[in-house]
This record gives sequence, C-alpha cells and structure tokens, in this order.
Amino acid sequence: MGFVYLLEPNESLATGDPCHQQENPEVSISHWAEDYSRGVQLVERPLSSMQFVFICRTLVQGEFEGDEEAEADSVEEVKLNDIRILVAEDNAVNQMVVRKMLSNYGAEVDIANNGVEAVSAYKMSIRASNENYHLILMDCEMPEMDGYGATEAIRAFEKEGQLVAIPIVALTAHVLPEYTEKCINSGMVGVVSKPIDSSELITKVAQLTCSKTV
Repeated sequence: MGFVYLLEPNESLATGDPCHQQENPEVSISHWAEDYSRGVQLVERPLSSMQFVFICRTLVQGEFEGDEEAEADSVEEVKLNDIRILVAEDNAVNQMVVRKMLSNYGAEVDIANNGVEAVSAYKMSIRASNENYHLILMDCEMPEMDGYGATEAIRAFEKEGQLVAIPIVALTAHVLPEYTEKCINSGMVGVVSKPIDSSELITKVAQLTCSKTV
C-alpha cells in the first residue's frame, strides 16, 4: 500500500511525520528517504490538481499492475558496481532518495545541486579520465540553470571536444507529452517520472549503462 504525506510549506522534515514523532522526534532526512523508497510519498502543499491525479495514479498502478512482481524480481538481479552516476537535483530529500536507490545496487553517486554544478562536475570528470561518469540523472527544474540548459551545455561541450555523448535521463514530475519532447529536444535520452519508482529508475540505468544481471 502507498501513502502520501502532505508537507506544509517549509515544514521541518524532522517533525512533520506524526508516525515518526512517536518513535523519534529527530527523524533524519535519510530516514525519510528510506520510507520514500518503500512507497511513502512526500508532497509539499499547495498541491495542484494535476499533481494530485498523477500521485494517485502512480500509487494505484504500483498496487495493481500485473507484472509488478516479475519486474521487481528482474531489478533485484541488477548490479551497478563500478558505475559512476551524477545526479543533478536541488531537493535534499530527492537527493537522498535517489542516492539510496542507486547505492543499494552498488553504484557510486555524486550530487550536483543545480545545472551549473552539473555541467562543471561533468567537465571535471572528463579532464580526470579515470573518473568519468557513465550516466547523468537530470532534474528539469533547478535554480541558476535548469536541466534543459545544463543538458544543452553538456552536449555543446561534447560536440566541441568530439566526445561520445553521455546518457542523460530526465527526472521530472511533468507527465504531458510536450515535456517529454522538450527533454529529448534538449539532448536527453530518456525520462524517469517523479515520484521516482525504484524499479523504473534501476531498469533505465541498467539499460543505458549496459549493466549486467547476476
């Protein structure tokens, strides 16, 4: 069963969950990330009607899709050892969630807090040839430089240096086709929707990095 907890604007993650208050009033973000990966969705108010419908649809699909167990079994066999992934995401909770999901399968994860940091981190990894990233997970809406601009900057850098294009996957809550098209047009190769489903994320990463199953 999935659960949605609505956070008030600027509500403390340490005190927002009444269930965790009874156990420990100083719940860490990492604890929230662990719960999120088990199906607890954290949503900050105000909540648009489109966001509400999307969240409900995601939870219902997670409960009733017939191939859910088979997909989970397949994902459990994935190994991401020696895979380096750059996650560009400005939300601290999402950073913890994605890092935990990926590290559970052996991936090495670095975090960029916005598009500017993502572009800089990628360029630095190229210059340090033994530290190249295998994939970038790019949030589309970030301060300073959004994911679209960051992806375009990375593609321009690759073209100038005649580099092999790194797979860049969008992380977005937008479900309309025009947003997916915008991601592809900016140079991304795929989309993982928010709230992030662990099976979807790991499957996409494994496919794009040619990671093997056990």
